[in-house]
Amino acid sequence: MSEIKLRSSDIKAALKEMNSAAEALETSYPSDIASRNQMDIVNRMNEINASMQQALETYKKLLLSNVDSTMKSTEWLEHVDAEVARAIKYR
Repeated sequence: MSEIKLRSSDIKAALKEMNSAAEALETSYPSDIASRNQMDIVNRMNEINASMQQALETYKKLLLSNVDSTMKSTEWLEHVDAEVARAIKYR
């Protein structure tokens, strides 16, 4: 039978790195390029910047949520593995 080896220390290290990168992700865009300029292109750029900022903030939240879920899954797998090992040992 094949064995699946859970290398949780590698997973946790990668998740920690991903979490740091996600936290450092700069999501702010200029909210007003030229407040006194009434050109249509400037208004459109302001709208695009606001949309991009919202998209980046959503991406950052999703990424951090995925990192957290993966960390919890890894910890759960470690727990289950330990329980199975204990059950086999005391058989």
